Amino acid sequence: MREITRISARLHADPVPPRQTRRRRTAIQGAGQQHGRPGHRLGFEQGAAVFGVAAVTNLQVVPLTLKEANQLVAALHRHHKPVVGHRFSIGLRGPAGDLHGAAIVGRPVARAINSAEVAEITRLVTDGTHNACSQLLGASARAAKAMGFLKIQTYILHETETGVSLKAAGWQREAVTSGGSWNRPSRGNRREDQPLQQKERWARELRP
Repeated sequence: MREITRISARLHADPVPPRQTRRRRTAIQGAGQQHGRPGHRLGFEQGAAVFGVAAVTNLQVVPLTLKEANQLVAALHRHHKPVVGHRFSIGLRGPAGDLHGAAIVGRPVARAINSAEVAEITRLVTDGTHNACSQLLGASARAAKAMGFLKIQTYILHETETGVSLKAAGWQREAVTSGGSWNRPSRGNRREDQPLQQKERWARELRP
């Protein structure tokens, strides 16, 4: 937590531009409150135009504990549940003190990937606030670079997510996975309470 606090000053870039909107404003009043429209769980691609969330200006990147970030995931994510560990987590806080999104960065899920060089966004969730996804992606990459990682990556669902926020944040699609369970005869006990279909791996190089 001390290291995340130390580098947090480097994360406050790319402020969200002001936007005029007539849409109803809904926000998360702290990490654990449910979204204003029950039943919707957000992932990478959900935005204000879909759920009627008003634009929020002057969002600030803040460090979060894993518990705080997981509370947002449990309340808002469309298809993933909270994680059991992380390297660091960050959030987006509005002027009123509300949290509008969170990113959890951990070790690569695929064991063949060098975890000493590569960080992975294992969860990213927002309440639909405009530009929140791109801002969290950019801040996560800057934090990982400041900590010495050479690359940061994440996965999205191949059939239902377009990667538009990743493209906007300067990420590139690397591969499409075959999907399926992580469990093998030689190793079990990998969780299967999440989508098992094909996924796309997106990454951003952090080399100096």
